[in-house]
Amino acid sequence: MVTRVRELVGREVELARIEQFLDLTQGSARILLLEGEPGIGKTILWRAGRSAAISSGCRLLSAAPTEAESALPYAVVGDLLDGVAEDAFARLSPPLRIALEAALFRARSTHEPADQLAVSTAFLRTLRHLAADQPVLLAVDDLQWVDPPSLRVLNFAVRRLDREPVKVLAARRFASANDPASLFRTGLGDGQLQRVEVGPLALNDIDDLLLRRLQRPLRRPELDQVFAISGGNPFFALEIGRYILEHPSTIRAGEPLPLPRRLADAVSGRITKLPPATRDILVALVALAHSDEAILWQIDPNALAALDPALNAEVIERSEGRLRFTHPLLASVVYGMADATTRRRWHSRLAKVVHQPEDRARHLALSATGPDAATAQALEGAARSANARGAPDAAAVLAQQACDLTPADFPRDIERRQIMRAEYRLRAGDAAGARDLLNAVLVSSRRGNRPMDALRLIGSIMFASGDLDEAERLLVEALSQTGDDERGRALVERDLIHVLNQRGNHQAAFEHCLRLVEIANRCDDASLSGLAIRLKTVTERNVGIVSPEGRALAVAIAEGRASIAMEESLGGLHPLMDWAVFLKWSDDFARARVLCKRALALSEGRDESLRAPILFHLAELECWAGDWRLAAVYTDECEKSVIHTGQQASARLSLVAKAMLHCYQGELDAARSAALEALAIAAKVADEPYRWRALAILGATELAAGDPGHANQYFNELRRRRGQRREGLQGAIRSEGDEVETLLALGDVDGADAVCARLDADEQRFGDPWPRAIGARCRALVASSRGNFASSLPEFDLALAAHQQLPMPLERGRTLLAYGTVLRRAKRKRVARERVQEAADIFTSLGASAWIKRAKAEAGRIAPAPAGVSTLTPTEARVVALVVSGRSNKEVAAELSLSVKTVEANLSRIYDKLNLRSRSQLVARVASQR
Repeated sequence: MVTRVRELVGREVELARIEQFLDLTQGSARILLLEGEPGIGKTILWRAGRSAAISSGCRLLSAAPTEAESALPYAVVGDLLDGVAEDAFARLSPPLRIALEAALFRARSTHEPADQLAVSTAFLRTLRHLAADQPVLLAVDDLQWVDPPSLRVLNFAVRRLDREPVKVLAARRFASANDPASLFRTGLGDGQLQRVEVGPLALNDIDDLLLRRLQRPLRRPELDQVFAISGGNPFFALEIGRYILEHPSTIRAGEPLPLPRRLADAVSGRITKLPPATRDILVALVALAHSDEAILWQIDPNALAALDPALNAEVIERSEGRLRFTHPLLASVVYGMADATTRRRWHSRLAKVVHQPEDRARHLALSATGPDAATAQALEGAARSANARGAPDAAAVLAQQACDLTPADFPRDIERRQIMRAEYRLRAGDAAGARDLLNAVLVSSRRGNRPMDALRLIGSIMFASGDLDEAERLLVEALSQTGDDERGRALVERDLIHVLNQRGNHQAAFEHCLRLVEIANRCDDASLSGLAIRLKTVTERNVGIVSPEGRALAVAIAEGRASIAMEESLGGLHPLMDWAVFLKWSDDFARARVLCKRALALSEGRDESLRAPILFHLAELECWAGDWRLAAVYTDECEKSVIHTGQQASARLSLVAKAMLHCYQGELDAARSAALEALAIAAKVADEPYRWRALAILGATELAAGDPGHANQYFNELRRRRGQRREGLQGAIRSEGDEVETLLALGDVDGADAVCARLDADEQRFGDPWPRAIGARCRALVASSRGNFASSLPEFDLALAAHQQLPMPLERGRTLLAYGTVLRRAKRKRVARERVQEAADIFTSLGASAWIKRAKAEAGRIAPAPAGVSTLTPTEARVVALVVSGRSNKEVAAELSLSVKTVEANLSRIYDKLNLRSRSQLVARVASQR
C-alpha cells in the first residue's frame, strides 16, 4: 500500500495509480511521470511513492535536484548512487569503473576525460547488479532541473533495461518547449511511459489540508475565497490561508485577497514584462465582476488592442466569448501592483457603465474616498438584492461597505446596516464573525432599548453554539422589544420554542407554540401558519400528544405532495428537519432519510450550524438502520462541520454519533470515551436531550461490557432527569431494551416491569413500531425471569411480528437471541438453535462484534444438532435452496440481503452439519432426499 504522509489529502486516484505501478506483478510500464503546476502536490505524491517502494522491499535510488544544480554535470547520477556500497562498483570492469568514479568525483582520473558512453554503460550495469538482489526504484523529483548529462545517462539505461525489476518514478512541471521527458520516450515500447496529471484538489480536500496545517480553521467565506484564488493548488492555498491568519487587518471588503510576498513574487515577473498600457487595462479587467469585452470597449475603444500583449504572453485568454486570467493568482498580482489612485479611477469609470445594482454599488464603494450617504444607500440596496438572489456572502461584503461609507451622524443607519451585515455573514456560514458584530451593536445600545433583531440573531447563534441559558435569556429580552412588530415577535417565538425544546422544557415550549398560532391567525399569513403548525406538531409529541394530522402532513411533505415555507431559522434546525426528525422518531426511516438529505443539499455552502444537526440525525438514523459504513461517513462530516462552526460546545453532536457507532460495533472503550466527553459538554451547556443520549449510550456500553451495576447508575440518572412523566423525545432516546436487561440482570424485576409499563403507554399513545416491538420483547424477558414461559414465548412472537415494521436489524437480532435463550431454558433446543443462528447471521452481517460473541456463547450452551437437512435453520435452508437451484454465492447474498461473507459462513456450517465437503455433494444430498 502507498504510505500516506501527513500533508497528503484528496489523492486517492493518484495513489492508486502509483500503487499499481509499483506492483511488479501488474502491467509493463517502466516509468511513471507525475505532472502538474508548481505547488500542486507532485512532490508529496512522489515521496509517498518512495515510502511505498521501501515498505515493499525495493532498493531506493533517489534524487531531488534544484534549478541551481541543473548546471552541474552528473549531479543527479551522483545523488542516485550516493548510498550504493563500493562493492557494487567493484563488479564493473576497470574502464567502466574508472569512468563512473571520475564522473562522480569519487576518484581522480589519470586518463582522458570520461567517455559519456562509458559512464552510461557503467550506470546501466550497476543497476542490473543491484536489481539482481532486489527490485530497484529510481525516484527523481523536479525532472525539469535534471542536468543534461545525467538525463542522457538515465535515458540510456532505461531504454536498455529488459526484464530487470527496475522502475522510474519521476515528477516534473507541465511540459515546456525544452521537455526533458521527451528523451525517455525515444526507444520505449507502448505503455512503457505512463503519465499522471496531478490536478487541483477539490474544495473538501483543500478544507481537510487547511484544517490539518493551519492554527485555526478558516471561516467558510474565507475558505471559499482561498479555494477560488488558489485554484485548488494546495501550496498556494496554504500560503494564502497562513497570510489571512497572520494579517487579518489588511483584508478589505470587496477587494481581492492580498497575496503573501513570496507567492506574489513568483508570478509577478510575467506582469512586469507587459507594456504599461496593458498593465493599466488589466486592472480594469480584474475590477470587472464579469470580464465583458463590450464594457471594456465602451470605457476605452483602445482597450482590446492594449490587451493583445497579455493574450500573447498567456496572462489572459479568451474562453467562451469572455476574457479571463489564465490563473487566479495573476489577477490578484495585477491588482496588488496597481496603486490606489489607479484602482479608484477604474472603479469610478466602471460604476458608470455596469448594469447590475450589486456591481454598480461595489464599484462606487471602491472608488469612494470617504463616507457618502447616497453611496451607502446604494450599497444597502445592493446587499438586499444579493441576499435575495441567494448570495449572502456577497451581501455581507456590500453591507460592510455600506457601513463603512455611512456618515457618522446617521447612527441608526449604521446600527441597522451592522445587523444586516451580521445576518448575511451568518447565512454565509460565518457564525463567529456575526456574533462579534452583534455583540458590538448590543454594547453600543442603551440598556433596556437594545434592538430586537440583534437580540434575536445572537440568541439563535448562542442556541447553535450550545449556550442554551444565554440563548433563552437573549430571546426573552428580544420578545420584550418586539412592540407592534407581529412578524418579528413570531420569529422570536420560533427560536424560543427551539431553545426550550432543547433544554427539555417541552411544556413551556408548547405554550409558546400556542402563542405562535395566535400570531399567525391575527396576521392571516400562510407562511406563519405553516411554521406554527410544524412547531406545534413536533412539540406535541414531546408532551405526549398524538397529532394524526401532523403525521399525515409530514408524510405528504416527504412524498412531495405538500410544500413547506423555507423560512430561515438561523442557528437552529433547517425547516425541513422538524418534519424529518418527527418521522424518524415515528420509525418512518425511509421518509425521514429523504427529508434529511433534501435539507442537507439545501444547506450546502451555508451556515454550518444548520448542517451539523442534519448530519448528526443522518448518522444516528443509519446507525439504527444498520448501515454503519454510511453512518461513519455522516459522523466524520458532522465532526468537520462542527469544527467549521468554531463552537466547541457543538462537538456534543458528533461525539454522541461517534459513541453510538462505536457502541453498536462493539468498540466499547472508544464508545465510553466519546460518550463521557459528550456528557460533559451537554451538562456544561444545559442541553438535556444530548445529556440523555449520552447517558443512554453509556448505560448500553457498560451493559455490553458485562457490568450491569455500572450500567444501571447511568440509567438511573437518565430516568431521574427525564422525570416520572417521561416528558420529551419519545422515540429518540431508545434505551428501554437495555434498561430492562440491566434491571433483570440485577434482579430488579419490578423495576423492569415499570419500564415495560412506560413502553406500553407509549405504544398506546403513539402506535409506533419501536414501543410495540421492544415492549413485547421486554415483557417476554420479564415473564421468563419469573419462569412463566407460557406467557413469555407468545410475547416474543409478537415482538418479531412488530419487527417487520421496525427497520432496526440489530434490535431484531437482539430479540432473536433473547428468544433463543428463553427457548433453551424452556427445553426447546431445536427452535432455540434456529433463533440463535438467525441472530448470529444478523450480527455477522452488521459487524456487531460484542453481539457476535454473545450469540456464540449462547450457541455453545445448546447441544449440537443431529445431522440432516431438517436440522438447518431457516436462513441455512434458504441458502441451500438457492444453491441447489444454481445460484452463485454472490447471487444468494443479493437475494437474501446478506453479505457474501455471511453466505460463505452459512455454507461452512451447512457442510459441517451434513458431513459434506463440497457444493456438488450438497446438491446430490438434497436430490436424494427429494
